[in-house]
Amino acid sequence: MSAASHMQDAPQEEDVPDVSALFPEAPPECHRTLDMVLRAGLKASFRLLPQARPRLEEIAQACDCEVDAIAQIALYKGKTSKKPYLVIASGKRTMKERALAAAIGEVLQRSNDEATMQLTGFAPGMIPPLGLTMRLPVLMDANLNRFAQIWCHAGTPNAFIRVSTALLARAISARSIKPDL
Repeated sequence: MSAASHMQDAPQEEDVPDVSALFPEAPPECHRTLDMVLRAGLKASFRLLPQARPRLEEIAQACDCEVDAIAQIALYKGKTSKKPYLVIASGKRTMKERALAAAIGEVLQRSNDEATMQLTGFAPGMIPPLGLTMRLPVLMDANLNRFAQIWCHAGTPNAFIRVSTALLARAISARSIKPDL
């Protein structure tokens, strides 16, 4: 299994390096995400898996991590307000509607594919935490805090970045919630 990996210190805003030079194996669809990761001051590792659509277990094996250290990111909308929220769950866990409703005071429902593409710039199942087309409120599974670093999609089904959990949460202003209320 061939997987590429790089670790980079975040540069200052005025000298953000060329993403394609730092991560030559990264598909162009990942450049916006990688650029935003660097601009946010995060250190990142990048992996491009050979499988077109790897399963969580395959991702965990290739990234040498637990399945729960892989962030699953989805777009939800308030059932009444239609306000969008980015929801980041841990591995195979799903965020229960009660927990989401308790966190924001409104029942959320998963957005359809078209709304997800429009509001994030990415298809469902490959949404990264950074590089979206618009800034969204973020609800993050508190279980991810068990890990110093987590793996997230980088914009394609088989591209992943590893970032510091705490620094990512701060960079995206994520609100930590318990997913199983």
